[in-house]
Amino acid sequence: MQQSGTMSSDKTLARIGALLVRAEGTDNPHEADACLSRAQTLATLNSIDLSVARMSVQPRKPASRPQQKTITIASAHGRGLRTLVDLFLVVARANNVKIDLARNYTEVYAFGYPEDLATTELFYNHVVTQMVSACQAYLDTGDYKHELVQRSTGPDAPPTLRPLSKQSARLEFHAAFTARIKTRLAQARDAAAAAVPPSESGGGGQIVLAGKALAVQDYYAQHSIARGRRYRGHQPTTRSVRSRAAGDAAGSAVKLQAAGELAGAGAALEAGSS
Repeated sequence: MQQSGTMSSDKTLARIGALLVRAEGTDNPHEADACLSRAQTLATLNSIDLSVARMSVQPRKPASRPQQKTITIASAHGRGLRTLVDLFLVVARANNVKIDLARNYTEVYAFGYPEDLATTELFYNHVVTQMVSACQAYLDTGDYKHELVQRSTGPDAPPTLRPLSKQSARLEFHAAFTARIKTRLAQARDAAAAAVPPSESGGGGQIVLAGKALAVQDYYAQHSIARGRRYRGHQPTTRSVRSRAAGDAAGSAVKLQAAGELAGAGAALEAGSS
């Protein structure tokens, strides 16, 4: 029973991973818009199916339990590192995963069921690649230079208007991109869970996910060593209408898909993390 569930999860993950890569080849904005919803739908349904299966396993048989995994966000600390953490957090929350952060934000300590940890990492690796690529393409246009922002040269000096800096444009693009991805993932997750009919063993999809969330929260409470202030995410000091509009558009067009078939989950994971 346990082995069968693992194989099923691997096949689903392989389908997600392979089609994430394949979806990058489409230039159709309507297809791209549908891709993310379909990917998160499959991930949510897979999570629900495995949770219901665990509830039906006889007590004498071992069942999968929440785990902890360390995932690298970046190799070195940088000013924009929080925006990458924010994106990971958005993907994690959509897939029943809780996280703690390393002090320098280069790593996250993820807590969740094995299939949800794998899905979260796969989604994040693919989406962050698209965010960085789309952001660089936008910065290369130089559009952000046409936006003027107020800058102060000293405590007693009046603020002056200066062109938006490249770094500020990057941070604003990332923030808007992440906000759009958060909305799309949440919508897809909720729709998928609501569409699952009640079952004798596990109830409806929302009930099953709520049960998983409680189990993950209990595991997190027992194993987390996080102390100190609550993480508030990236706090912008400069607002950019142009950069945020570009980031929002890129987040709406991000290509993620989860329909079709592929053999080899390992190859899919490798492609997604490259």
